[in-house]
Amino acid sequence: MNQRLKKCILCAGAAALLAASPAMAAVNVPAATPANSQMETPDPGKEEQTTPGNILEILEEEGNKAGKIQTGEQLPEDGGGDWFSKENLLKIAPFVLGGLAVILAGIAIWRILAKKNKNELEENSDRDNSVVTETMTETAPAREAPKILPVQDTVPSSRPQRPQVSASTVLPDAERGTLGMVHNVGRRKNQQDTLGTTMTRMGLLAVVSDGMGGLSDGEKVSQKAVMGMFQAAGHVSPMPYENPLYEMLSEANEQVLAMLGPDQIYKSGATLLAVLVDKGKFHWAAVGDSRIYLYCSHHLLQINREHIYRQQLIGEAVNKNISFARAGADPQRDRLISFLGMGELKYIDGSLRPVEVRQGDKVLLMSDGIFNTISEAEIMNILESTKNAAEAASLMEKRVLEASNPNQDNFTCIILDF
Repeated sequence: MNQRLKKCILCAGAAALLAASPAMAAVNVPAATPANSQMETPDPGKEEQTTPGNILEILEEEGNKAGKIQTGEQLPEDGGGDWFSKENLLKIAPFVLGGLAVILAGIAIWRILAKKNKNELEENSDRDNSVVTETMTETAPAREAPKILPVQDTVPSSRPQRPQVSASTVLPDAERGTLGMVHNVGRRKNQQDTLGTTMTRMGLLAVVSDGMGGLSDGEKVSQKAVMGMFQAAGHVSPMPYENPLYEMLSEANEQVLAMLGPDQIYKSGATLLAVLVDKGKFHWAAVGDSRIYLYCSHHLLQINREHIYRQQLIGEAVNKNISFARAGADPQRDRLISFLGMGELKYIDGSLRPVEVRQGDKVLLMSDGIFNTISEAEIMNILESTKNAAEAASLMEKRVLEASNPNQDNFTCIILDF
């Protein structure tokens, strides 16, 4: 761009000088006369002719003078051969000054543009350097992050599955967070619990479903519930900050009902727990009597309520319809009143806003085969005496088996350690 501008400036200056050249040539014509001719004395009374005002008139006048020289006519002495006479300088001055002005103006413009381009290049360079610095500052870890292992979808099995401590999975948004799982058949013939974890576009999804042992096909219902949640996670599109687990739960229940058919509704079912973790926060949803625990600041808190008949009895007692003694002694008080497979879900628990977690917090999704065998104090001791979620899961399984419960149910737990 600079070379092209230089050429244009030089061409403009050259054009201006060329425009002045005819006047300069006209001024340089010699005023010679033949040697044998006699000088014609000018008439003093004759009125002096006006000096031509443009190049064409100057050329015409000089042509007439040349004709007079050839015919022997004597020319008046007008100082035409003198370059530095006042009259000649006045003739060529506008053209010379115009050409010089064009050249000087072009040089000034070129210097201004060159300085502007230099400043822009420096600004762009500074901007690029600042962006690179910010990116490195944001993404460079203070220390080496643990290696992330793939999260595998888990399906039920009739054989006990013991978690491997060496194969712990790192949570995607926690620097030292890990994931551990317990999945054991207990003393039952069939494993009716199903658990699974998978990465979705919304974060890490963890699901636990406990098939109802008193009804038929509980294991099939729990499997369908977990797979239904995984399938729904691939296409649900909730509003910002809304809990997407509700929409997933709706589709999972619909798939369970479609599998059972109208004749089997309420004859089989399963509970369901789900947690969706993303960027240090989680949403949760629960149906049935399984539990979600949050371990925080040396406290173990159950964050969902159990959908059992006792909840209704307590409401009746509060409203003075029955006594509290009757509510506590009813033989049906532990019966499920909301579960997948019953048709329309009667009760659903879940978060309205994401729950924020801090380093050291833990979230547990647990079937009743664990908390009906070991106490919450024992669960806290397990969490506080282990280094990560995988170790906690291994020790939890060991403690449940050591309890030697003759009626030990299937027991399952997912531990998310932040």
